[in-house]
Amino acid sequence: MHYIALVAVDPLLTDIARFKEEMLEQFGCRAAMKSPAHITLIPPFYWSRGMQKILLDTFRGFRSEVEELDIRVNGFGHFKRNVLFAAPEHNGLLLQLQRDCVDYFRPLLGDKIAEKRPFHPHITIANRDLKSEDFDRAWEMFRNRPYIREWKTNQLSLLQHDGSRWQVIEALKWSKV
Repeated sequence: MHYIALVAVDPLLTDIARFKEEMLEQFGCRAAMKSPAHITLIPPFYWSRGMQKILLDTFRGFRSEVEELDIRVNGFGHFKRNVLFAAPEHNGLLLQLQRDCVDYFRPLLGDKIAEKRPFHPHITIANRDLKSEDFDRAWEMFRNRPYIREWKTNQLSLLQHDGSRWQVIEALKWSKV
């Protein structure tokens, strides 16, 4: 499996790892610890290892109308009662970059990138294994916690699952179209 994302840098990367550790210690949440802090642009998809070169070559050719992104993370949010995340502020350029990714990779990936939900940028702290009965206590830990970080990027990452965790296998500084 693979996905395409913006992988955070320090201090955000370290902060999110610390938040994930809190969730592990308090609630036994392990799932989110398997990947670095990131904003997913193309959700996980299956790709044959025998065709890895085609994926990498295509990835290396990505260009965007967006030159660089300034991402401001401000506070926390959640999806339903099983996902907690650090919340990037609304950013039109981030939305444009995600659309550029989908448009660019669709000829190669086709329906493998068909997302059933609209794009909602977030940086996961806990998911899947946060039990519904623990949600209220977990949300209370983050809901009013002040947290603001800014991050400037023009680097896209391709991640691959190695059987136990997600690893960046290729990163590139995209060029403007």
